[in-house]
Amino acid sequence: MCDQNSGYSVQDISRILPSFESAIRGHASRIINEAPPDGRVGLYQFLVENHASFKSKFSRILNRDVTIELIADLSSWWAEFDLPPEFITDEELLGYPNIYFRVVRPFGYADVGGIHADKWFWELGNLQFPVGYKRIKFWAPLLQNDDEPSLTIFPGSHLQTLGYSVRLGDDGRTRPFLPNSDFEKNMLPAPVRVGQCVIFEDQLLHCGRATDSPRVSVEFTMGIRTTAGDA
Repeated sequence: MCDQNSGYSVQDISRILPSFESAIRGHASRIINEAPPDGRVGLYQFLVENHASFKSKFSRILNRDVTIELIADLSSWWAEFDLPPEFITDEELLGYPNIYFRVVRPFGYADVGGIHADKWFWELGNLQFPVGYKRIKFWAPLLQNDDEPSLTIFPGSHLQTLGYSVRLGDDGRTRPFLPNSDFEKNMLPAPVRVGQCVIFEDQLLHCGRATDSPRVSVEFTMGIRTTAGDA
């Protein structure tokens, strides 16, 4: 699913994009007990107006019911791949697959994290992963300015062995970060537009990007079988 050299690929998801929007809308309406306005801009405005209710990651993980419905649509999409994903991970140990969204306000630098590789979170949390599978990340914008993609990546960084430091986040959880700022010059906007997703290796350096435009995105981690037997 990912290019071996760059560590990522861009795929079309236009036919299942409405399913993501519907899932987020259904999840949000349960938390706020109010239906968001129609359209993606209306959904964004609703999420921003209720930002405090969606600040933590746990509040942005889709509930079990909408997740089950969404996976049914996802399964038909990823069945088109030669080596399709076999499951979505439950890294927060909720008992069901974790699909979550993020809302970034214009110039919302506090809404995005720093440069990191997802693998680091798994290492810090001592999370187990099935032998014979590897992790692949799915990230898709539902709303963004396509001229200023809201995710940056360092192509090829998954082939390097990089060290990281840790610090305590505002939520009290330990978070990894890249102490070497020299890598910032290597970060490039991911060439992904609304209606597409970027799929990347969990060792690939990436970072959210705050621009002058709003962003709503969705992401999750998939398990793909590998002959290497090592995640």
